[in-house]
Amino acid sequence: MSKRGGPPERAGDILKRVLSEAGLDRPEQHGEIARAWRDVAGPDVAAETSVQSFRKGVLTILVRSAPLLSELTTYQREELLAGMRARLAGTFVDQLRFRLG
Repeated sequence: MSKRGGPPERAGDILKRVLSEAGLDRPEQHGEIARAWRDVAGPDVAAETSVQSFRKGVLTILVRSAPLLSELTTYQREELLAGMRARLAGTFVDQLRFRLG
């Protein structure tokens, strides 16, 4: 949105910016990230988790159980982050967040 008194913005430019900020400017990216997560996490962890979102370098993963959430957050975060970075070389994954859900 332009500041008051500034020049008007084109609707297409606003839409592109909003989609980009929401992480939806590349629809195929979600599938790519979900596949990478399943590969990196392995079948057991992947069965109990899902990709919730990827915005501004932060990949948020939903975890079905509190014990697994604790394990991923405490013991596996760095290894999983390194795996995601290697698997998605063209996508900047800066941080992994885990949420119970």
